Amino acid sequence: MAAAFRRLGACRHLFGHQLDKLLSTLQSRDEFSGSALLSKGDAIIINQGYGYANREHQVINTTETKFRIGSITKEFIAMAILMLQEQGVLSVHENLKRFTPSPPLKYK
Repeated sequence: MAAAFRRLGACRHLFGHQLDKLLSTLQSRDEFSGSALLSKGDAIIINQGYGYANREHQVINTTETKFRIGSITKEFIAMAILMLQEQGVLSVHENLKRFTPSPPLKYK
């Protein structure tokens, strides 16, 4: 059993190394700039910044870089809501009051 866990750990390490190599290659070609966090359970496989957060001022991306993601998360939230509806957990026709004790007045 211990050998199986060692192999699993080695696979995670290998995958993390391959992902780091890929993102580093893309970054060196100016095809990727950002941060990557990959974990499995409590184990962090990779947590690394790549490229520049600000090229003009040569500010490098780190694991702490804040990104302006704007409205990019709306599609993910919409998909999650539709998946929950499909599972019968909620309905898109329900009132927001069910999910929050005091929604903003414009949503009441």
